[in-house]
Amino acid sequence: MRRNKNHRSLSDEQLLNSYFNSRNAELMGELWKRYSRLIFGLCLKMLKSREEATDAVNGIFEKLMKTDAKEEIACVNTWIYSFSKNYCLQILRKRQRRNTLFDAFAVGKENATASYEEKSFEHEALRAAISSLSEQQQTCIRLFYFNEYSYQEISDETGLATHQIKSYLQNGKRNLKLALNHLTYENN
Repeated sequence: MRRNKNHRSLSDEQLLNSYFNSRNAELMGELWKRYSRLIFGLCLKMLKSREEATDAVNGIFEKLMKTDAKEEIACVNTWIYSFSKNYCLQILRKRQRRNTLFDAFAVGKENATASYEEKSFEHEALRAAISSLSEQQQTCIRLFYFNEYSYQEISDETGLATHQIKSYLQNGKRNLKLALNHLTYENN
């Protein structure tokens, strides 16, 4: 109990730098108490969803606990704000990438009143178009858009170089668009 009292008397900078030196979870717990509400507000503002904001706050602190600071942090408030903002931006980029896949291949605007059969056809068309791609293009498309892997994660998973991954993604998107246009043309 005395230890926690001691943690409360430390400045934010002392807490964070002590955590990086000792990896004592109690120190990070004290930072959680001080910053979780502020970070939640930032995440909620950026992500526009209470559930996503809550998940993001937890993810931010998990990532903070795994981070290695190369230098002493002089202004924790600014550092945590930037860290949290970048974390949320990564989430937004992943969301945009996932949405871009379907936007890029949509032949026309999706009809909100489309029937179950029409939506089912669109999903089946996308599945068929993906299966028409080369194995490398299929793998890269699935990992990048559906599993939301980064280029590095795809590289680790497949052994491909980053430039190869980018090429397979670019060519795969182009081939998907052509295949979807062809399927849509055949069914009209």
